[in-house]
Amino acid sequence: MLKITNEDAAFVLGKNGKTKEKIARVSGADLDLYEQSLTLEIRGSDAARGRAKKYVECVMAQRVGPVTIDDATDDDDLTCIQVPSEAVGFVTGSQGNFLRQVEEEWGTLMFFADFRGRNKGDQVPASSASTSQPPRPPPPLLHTLPRRLCAAVAG
Repeated sequence: MLKITNEDAAFVLGKNGKTKEKIARVSGADLDLYEQSLTLEIRGSDAARGRAKKYVECVMAQRVGPVTIDDATDDDDLTCIQVPSEAVGFVTGSQGNFLRQVEEEWGTLMFFADFRGRNKGDQVPASSASTSQPPRPPPPLLHTLPRRLCAAVAG
């Protein structure tokens, strides 16, 4: 059982329950969201429950900022491709509609993620020109680093 907030419950459920259905489909687990107690019950094998919990946490993280996945805990359950920052809007589509269309057509759960760990060295700022002033970090939701588009697919 996961205790979640009201806002997270809405995000995990998704429009007409579609996000919860996608998580269940790609993880192989059964999910029941109890809105009155704000708990999420995840049933299935240990592996399926672990995948479902990971995907639920990714969905909830999207609500407040970028999803971060630690390479050290990679379960080899996600297929990820690097997307240049200037192409993220194109790949996402208007209001996320293109990604949702791909999810529907191919039975996946897709999200953008930043990776930390052994592969972080391949994430370099878009401009590496040196200046006399130290570089300023980007605003919290403006990503100048390449992003990875991750997809979980039903096994």
